[in-house]
Order: sequence, then structure tokens, then C-alpha cells
Amino acid sequence: MKRFVHFFAALSVLLLTGCDKIGLGEGSNEVEANFSVALSQGTATKVDGVSEAASVDVLDVFVYDANGDWLDTVTPAVTKVDQTHYTVKVKLIRNVKYSFVFFAQKSGTYPYSADKKTITVDYSAGLCNDDTRDAFYALEKDYTVTGAFSKDITLRRPFAQVNFGSLNSDYTAAEASKVAFDATLTTAITVKKAASVLNLLDGTTGTPVDAVFTANKFQGGTLTVSTSITDTPVRYMAMAYILASSSKETATSVALDVVGKQSGIDFAIFHNVTNVPFQRNYRTNIVGDIFSVDGTFNVIIDPIYSTPDFESNL
Repeated sequence: MKRFVHFFAALSVLLLTGCDKIGLGEGSNEVEANFSVALSQGTATKVDGVSEAASVDVLDVFVYDANGDWLDTVTPAVTKVDQTHYTVKVKLIRNVKYSFVFFAQKSGTYPYSADKKTITVDYSAGLCNDDTRDAFYALEKDYTVTGAFSKDITLRRPFAQVNFGSLNSDYTAAEASKVAFDATLTTAITVKKAASVLNLLDGTTGTPVDAVFTANKFQGGTLTVSTSITDTPVRYMAMAYILASSSKETATSVALDVVGKQSGIDFAIFHNVTNVPFQRNYRTNIVGDIFSVDGTFNVIIDPIYSTPDFESNL
């Protein structure tokens, strides 16, 4: 019998923007906006060592005109202060409407289209349990610049994070059965019909594909989950980032493949969970019995002996 529970936990990254109002001369139509950018972590539920924005090394800022066309000649100056702080300066024209896209990621993980209107997620290039595929996004749409301004923006993940966890009793049973929780244990996740394209100018997603993440080394650690789960600690088994919309969706199929060794002998386990809820900037934690099952044996003592009897002389 399989026991699985899945639930959400929200997560966010705060992009705090503030600027000194600096005019470039009395009567000038050009102003310079100075943004102070901070990525802060304030998650209620987490996987130890995962989703802490540690892999993010670049903040890209794109500016678009009123028609939604990228202004490649407007180049915000982005300076990294430390791992979670940036300063951004950009020169703008008064009484002109702009849109702004902020996207923070590990350099080159998610390529932009030539017009900077979309990103495409190549799931086949991604490893399971790879936190470098984390990223953060915000859109400030149709902002009319009347002068130098300051504004707070919240950067959120455009992804849902899907986690698999082993209940404590399940993990303990696997240890007792000599399952090796080391580099030989790998996990992989497959999500059917996951969106692969994010429209940066309206936040919508599209182009569904089967997201197949390449198997990767089991990382270990614990998954802090809802207090409704009492069979704790829940041990972290697998994680993947799935592009998601801002409204709740349902994945028809989320599969987990586990490959490892038990007493030196290779084994493979497969689980498929259906109708799994997920949503942008939320975690979906799927926890249950990954390694063990409840086995029932009917034991009968047969009073009738088989024949013939075995006989021997003294």
C-alpha cells in the first residue's frame, strides 16, 4: 500500500527598490532612477540547503516601450553588491510609458528570446536535485515615468518546486534493509505536460512538454513539512523546478524513479502520483513510503504430511 500526501508551501524573494530622486538638470526630460535591490529569503517550508538563492549570480533588467518592444539601447547598469544585493541605475525619459522585466538566475541557465520577450526551459538539459535551476522574476507593466521614482518590487519564482520525501518509518525500514544512502542512490522526476515557455511581458506560460529530468545523485537532508505530517523527520529524496502559472494547476502525472543498491545488489523503484496540485512560487511536497510497502502473509500449518515417509535404519 502506498501512502502519499502532497501539499503546498509558499515561497518568495523580495526585491526592495528605493531610489534617490536625481534630475539631470532643471527642465531636462531625462531622469536617472537608482534602484537598491535585495533578494531576501522568508520561506515557511524548506528543504535544507535548497532554494536559498545561493546559485543566483546575475540580475537581468530589460526595459520595453509602450508597444512591448525591447529597448536595447536603454541599458540599466546592474552592480552586484553581495550574494543578495544589487544596485541598478537606468536613465529614462519623462512622460513616457515603459515596462520593466527583472529576472535573476544562474548565468545562462534560461536563455532569452532575441526580442527578450520570452524564456524557454529545456528540461532535458536539467538534472534532478539541481538547485542551480532556481530563478526569480517580476514584471512592472505600463509604468509612466513622470520623474525620478522609487518603487518596491517583489521578485518571485516563476516555478513550482516539486519535492519527494520519505517518511521517517519508511527511511528507517530502508536503512534496516541495507539500502545504501550514498552516491550510488540516484533519483529522477518526470512531470507530464509541463509548460516550457514563459512570456516575460504578461507572465503567462505555454508550450507544454513532458519534463524529464536526468537522474542525479540523491542529496540527503530533511524536508520540513506541515505539522499534519507526524512521521518525521521526512528525508529529502528528489526535487525539480517546473514552470507554472500564477493560478493553481493540476499535473496529471508526476513520476519518481529511484535507483540504488541494497546490500550491494542493484535495485530500482518507480512511483507515479496522479492529480498533483502545483502553482507558481509554491512548493508541492509529495511524501510517503518510497522504499517500503505493507506486506501481509497468510500462514497455514498443514496437518497432513506428504508421503511417502522417509525411513532410515539405525
